[in-house]
Amino acid sequence: MKLSCFRALFPTTDPTRLASAQSFCQTYTQGVSTATTGFPTRYTAGCGSSPSRYSSVCSCVPTATTTLVTTTSTSLTSSTSSTSATSTTSTAPICAPTPYETFQNGDFECGLYPWRALVTEGTTYALTSPGYTGSFAFEVDQNAPLDGVGIGEASLQQLFYITPETAYLLTFDTFFNVGDGGFIGVKFNGVPQYTVDASDKLGPGVWNSNSISFTATTGQYLLEFEFLFGTSSVVAKIDNVVLTPGT
Repeated sequence: MKLSCFRALFPTTDPTRLASAQSFCQTYTQGVSTATTGFPTRYTAGCGSSPSRYSSVCSCVPTATTTLVTTTSTSLTSSTSSTSATSTTSTAPICAPTPYETFQNGDFECGLYPWRALVTEGTTYALTSPGYTGSFAFEVDQNAPLDGVGIGEASLQQLFYITPETAYLLTFDTFFNVGDGGFIGVKFNGVPQYTVDASDKLGPGVWNSNSISFTATTGQYLLEFEFLFGTSSVVAKIDNVVLTPGT
């Protein structure tokens, strides 16, 4: 067995990657496999197309363990006269393993991964407590005057894999603290799909529910929430991002 092949299937101790490889191996070893194509891309980087390598690695599948992690989050509350910060600490279990080729951690109860967050100067992000229905939500704070360049002050992204030509429903909840706070845009693979303004629906100061129906045109999607603010001292939040197939 080549070590590079083992690392390709089990690159980290991340439970979602481990579960994906365990699921693959369970199916692959149910019979005699001779196929040399159709393997997940991240596996072929180290294993190539040799069935014997996959059989060898699958005979050494590691097991996952569940541990407890302590997460500290900082929530920034802004006003026209002052800014105060409060910290909360909570203990939560790591999420149960789920297949890698799915949408994950939409309620942010297991930290940020596999989401990726980016912000511009003067903007910060954090997982803050409480969330809309759970312990955490993803929060962006615009702390400085806008630079007026017309780009998003923050971005939240996740890459996931779905079935082409299948209908899906994406739902999520949003919060703004002020009515002129700007908006959150939704993109699929860089293409704009939807926007929710700070004053839309029930307006600022409360959580609002959003939904997008679409039919997948490809098997790989980059979901991006783009935050564009209309003023400074804005707090915007996202929670309960759920992807449902067949809707």
